[in-house]
Amino acid sequence: PGGTLPAPDIDFTKYHVVCYFSAMKNTGGYSVEIPSVEIVKGKAIVTARVTGPPQGAMVVQILTSPFAMVAVDHLPDQVEVKLHETVRK
Repeated sequence: PGGTLPAPDIDFTKYHVVCYFSAMKNTGGYSVEIPSVEIVKGKAIVTARVTGPPQGAMVVQILTSPFAMVAVDHLPDQVEVKLHETVRK
């Protein structure tokens, strides 16, 4: 009720939280996800995906700030983000 959820209980001695915040959008219909976080040769590779509404779709006219967060095991110091932007069909 009220549109809020309790904050998750994260043990920061064991986990990092990876966040991706997309740029502000002029409409609704956007989503953000973090489908994978992999360790390759001592570097964390974070894949983030931003998906937009289909061309010509009816969407709410409001400023939105899509984001995603995921808890993962501790990461190395080097992190690379691979961003994929797509449009729904």
